[in-house]
Amino acid sequence: MKRRKDPPDYEGDDAMNWAFSIVEKELRAASGLSDEQIAENIKKARTNPVILAFPRAFGLRLRAVREERKMSRPELADTSNVPVRMIVMIERGVGGEAPMGDVFRLCLGLKYDVLKFYREIEQEARRLAEEDEGGLLGA
Repeated sequence: MKRRKDPPDYEGDDAMNWAFSIVEKELRAASGLSDEQIAENIKKARTNPVILAFPRAFGLRLRAVREERKMSRPELADTSNVPVRMIVMIERGVGGEAPMGDVFRLCLGLKYDVLKFYREIEQEARRLAEEDEGGLLGA
């Protein structure tokens, strides 16, 4: 199977991962926390209802933006170089953590601002967590 071209302006996964690692190192240094404290905070975050709602929130926002753009899943797959199967899984909230590169590709394919998209996902995750009265997110 021939790999499709990445969307215009996408610098590639290596460039994205490198940039992310630089930011991560700067944030770790600025936090003043030890590696053990950071690991403990990450462990605690995994039980946070807002964090648990992120996959579903990501899927809801992706579908909403895609539909606003009047794009089908195959069209988004063609413009983003993210497989249709992955898009379906993300939209259903069962894709787990999508690779960072795929998030950038999807936003570029949708012609949608990445930071705005992340902010909307966070708002949606907070809304979902507040509505989760039965604690289903933690199940």
